Amino acid sequence: MIKFFRRIRKRFLSENKFTRYLIYAIGEIILVVIGILIALYINNKNESRIENNAEKQYLISLKDEFLRNKDEVKRVLASCKSILQSGGNLANWAQPDSISVSNALIEQNLAKTFAEPPKFIQSPGILNDLISSGNLNKISSDSLRLFIQQWLAITKDVEDEEFELWRHRFNVMDLMNEKISFKGVLASIDYFSRLEGINNEIRFSSNSKELLQDRKFENLLLFYFVNLNALRLIYYPRLNTNINAIIEEIDAQLE
Repeated sequence: MIKFFRRIRKRFLSENKFTRYLIYAIGEIILVVIGILIALYINNKNESRIENNAEKQYLISLKDEFLRNKDEVKRVLASCKSILQSGGNLANWAQPDSISVSNALIEQNLAKTFAEPPKFIQSPGILNDLISSGNLNKISSDSLRLFIQQWLAITKDVEDEEFELWRHRFNVMDLMNEKISFKGVLASIDYFSRLEGINNEIRFSSNSKELLQDRKFENLLLFYFVNLNALRLIYYPRLNTNINAIIEEIDAQLE
């Protein structure tokens, strides 16, 4: 093809047909430019297709990640409900006068209330990779990026509120350490069946009723409840609302 064009140029020049040669040269340049533009268009289409496929995989992975986060919200909400029930029993039993409830029942409710406070554990996945690598801008949806920014803010608020909850829990544990034997509390939930070499025999005196007759315990329990209810009624539902918005936007982008 190049030799063909070269022969045409030589023939025009040899015949002194400069005008025709100039027109031909311009036409050849136009053809070259068109060829370059077509090549660029094809290259851009390929790059766009690759980017779209990569974004689609990001969206699919994000949806799976936030579906797991949604399950985790259900778990911590269920934990709050269980703790409020057992902790409510303790709050109703707490009083300065004589308490008719048995030590064993008190210890059982202490274990259920304070053994494992809720802790939201965010699902590991593509989101952290997108943020740490600076590739969050690979997500083309402005709405989705906004929801993700809101997610980061909400999870930080949840973490702060959970920190306060656990702080009050440790304060209660310190008071329990002064009043009762933890062996009785652990034995009430059959904890020693999971430990080897330690029996559940209680050798030190323990009276859980004294704990419930202490005003400081009642105050600490109420502080604990305030944070727990804030998580249950405000912070965890915010997580759930944000998750739903993220999943809905992802589905809209994938359609």
